[in-house]
Amino acid sequence: MLERMQRIVVDENPYRALRREQVRYMLKHVAQMILRIGMLAQTATAGRAFRRAANA
Repeated sequence: MLERMQRIVVDENPYRALRREQVRYMLKHVAQMILRIGMLAQTATAGRAFRRAANA
């Protein structure tokens, strides 16, 4: 009788895929924030250099 029974597979953690998506979204968001901060810092540095050159 056991030979005729089909094997049942149960996903023990059905939220794993959702969790992966949430982590991926968070990492993408953090990466975008770091890039924006870097661009702001670069712009601020370029602006200071431009003002120094203009005042010299």
